[in-house]
Amino acid sequence: SLAVLSYEKALLFITGCWLYSLVWTVPPLFGWNSYGLEGPGTTCSVQWNQHSPETRSCVICLFVFCLLLPLLLMVYCYGKILIAIHGVAKINQTAAQRWETHMLVMVVSMVSCYLLCWMPYGVMALLGTFSVGIVSPTASVVSSILAKSSTVLNPIIYVLFNNQFYRCFIALVRCGPEPPAHLTLHTEEGGAQQDFIPMGSYAATSPPDSPDKFRTQRASVQRGNKTLVLVVHCAS
Repeated sequence: SLAVLSYEKALLFITGCWLYSLVWTVPPLFGWNSYGLEGPGTTCSVQWNQHSPETRSCVICLFVFCLLLPLLLMVYCYGKILIAIHGVAKINQTAAQRWETHMLVMVVSMVSCYLLCWMPYGVMALLGTFSVGIVSPTASVVSSILAKSSTVLNPIIYVLFNNQFYRCFIALVRCGPEPPAHLTLHTEEGGAQQDFIPMGSYAATSPPDSPDKFRTQRASVQRGNKTLVLVVHCAS
């Protein structure tokens, strides 16, 4: 079923992320750079304040593959979602246009917070690796706090902008079932329909014994060999 496939795909991506992180966190334990105190000595990280060839090569690789590459991947994935939603919004459906604006604000917020949290730390590590005494203790502390705050900011952004994340958060707080969704975007390609789920929204159906009734509206637009279908479920 679609739910099983989506779960398996999500599990595959999560496993891949963990394996990718291990690739870059394990080498310092075996001699390629090392872990130690940074800045004023209150936090632990890779040793970017040393100036050996091993340290410089490690910091450069971390900057490219753990900061720039995820940034490019983030922009690419969010860009594909925005393009798909924009294709449906051309139908002049109010719900689609509103969802497009909502997604654009969320994408800008996610990318901006990522850059705000991690770019200062990455630049500081590069400067500290290739220069002596250029990074002050204050700059080290501030950039380190910004980097570690990303784990706090991301859930807040998702609660504010991601419909499914918000509904699951409310369900967790209330200790109750997840409220129904109201917007779904589908794609049909090569004659077979597939669900395209933009940042967590999915089709909502009212159970037989539910007092809630839904009015469904559908609209579609052709883009090459792909048909984008917008499905809006409105509670009545």
